[in-house]
Order: sequence, then structure tokens, then C-alpha cells
Amino acid sequence: KDIEQIVVLAHTIKGSAATISANLLMNEALKLETNGRNGKIEDAGEILEDIIAEYEKTISFVSQADWVQKARKQCGV
Repeated sequence: KDIEQIVVLAHTIKGSAATISANLLMNEALKLETNGRNGKIEDAGEILEDIIAEYEKTISFVSQADWVQKARKQCGV
């Protein structure tokens, strides 16, 4: 319920996700950060659940030995 802490943590998650191009995770964190900055935290729990789900998918993906190659292939690089 600490809006300032929500914003800081969401911003941190957003930046970390952007670093590895985890765009779905980044977008969910951006949504939480934006809502927090606007004082709209009534949906924070639901958004946090989405962040956790995307985080788990991201961790599963980057835990693979060849995740960089797979990511490049998905991006057409």
C-alpha cells in the first residue's frame, strides 16, 4: 500500500526487463509504475500477478543454455 515503494519497484523491474528485451514483463511493470504515479493502486494486486506470471516465463526462458540464440531467432536477428 506504499505507493512510492510500488513505483520504485515497478520502475526497477521495468528497467531490468528492458535490458534483456523481456517486453511483456516490461509492459506490465510500466503499467504498474504508471498507475502508481497516478495514485491508482486499486488494480495493483492484479497487475502484480501478471508481473509474477511474466517473470516466471522470463526466468524459465533465460534459464535455457541457448536462450540468447533462441531470442535472436524469435526477433529475426
